Amino acid sequence: MIKRTSTKHVSVIALSIAGGAGLRVAIAIWGTIVPLHWAAAKIGLTETLAFVNGLALGIFAGFFTGVGIIVVADVAMGWAGVWTPFIAGIIGLLGVIGGLLRRLIRNPGRRFMGLSAICLTGISEVLQNLWFAWFFSIPFLGVFLMGIPSLVAALINNLILFTAIGPWLIKLLKRYLE
Repeated sequence: MIKRTSTKHVSVIALSIAGGAGLRVAIAIWGTIVPLHWAAAKIGLTETLAFVNGLALGIFAGFFTGVGIIVVADVAMGWAGVWTPFIAGIIGLLGVIGGLLRRLIRNPGRRFMGLSAICLTGISEVLQNLWFAWFFSIPFLGVFLMGIPSLVAALINNLILFTAIGPWLIKLLKRYLE
């Protein structure tokens, strides 16, 4: 039996992809102007939108939101490369985790979202560093140490966005989908 996806679900996923990718492109452009472009690259809603859509809409919505944001933004910026499918898959995985947690947590609060931000940022950064180490044949420890500023920037960003807008956005989406 095939479960049909409602047009409301599709519209939320499409809007999330457009908003997340648009913000990534805008921040990337801003990052070329501001000297700390590596920190600017970590600011964004990508992980938040993937996880929130997973929690509110389910596994597939979370996965497609995460993958869609990365692919659309990378293509729009002309940055798409061999890393794009891997990074997109990693961010999609965060949406899948949100979809799996959806069955356990009906109304996540700030504490749950903060803990999720810490865990998911760790998972995302370790997987991205593993891919980078494997692809460029660099020892993982060196890549991990080199990526600590990126990890800190991503953690701060995700803690703020997961806790500040995560619970509110989930409630909004659930109300919209009723």
